[in-house]
Amino acid sequence: MSHWRKFEADVLKDINKELLGKAVKDLGVEMDESIKNIRNTWGNETVSAGLRKDGHPIALGFNFKNRNGKIELELSGDFFGTGLDERTFIDRLAQSYQKHNAVEKLEMQGWNIDSIETNDKGEIVLEAYQWA
Repeated sequence: MSHWRKFEADVLKDINKELLGKAVKDLGVEMDESIKNIRNTWGNETVSAGLRKDGHPIALGFNFKNRNGKIELELSGDFFGTGLDERTFIDRLAQSYQKHNAVEKLEMQGWNIDSIETNDKGEIVLEAYQWA
């Protein structure tokens, strides 16, 4: 069923757009900052960046809100007909974003990433090492 909605997550309150782009790719979509308006039969909205799936724009987009020097993320739109799961998308996006964030921070501190896997509980497990 179609519903035009807005979603936010506490872990997406201080984001890096480059890492966000990597995270959405993990979910099978792309962020496109040239898309400034999303729409379907049930609604439309101006956004900071639209989403594409299989190269085609879909009725979902991000609004980037600058609050106290931090970029907060709001997902807006309608999941109907996108093939994406409205109930799990924002949680999966937050988890994927935090994976990329952790990898970037570890690499900046000189750690080498040995493996990144998802266990049977759906948790992301990073194995990293550093030479002393």
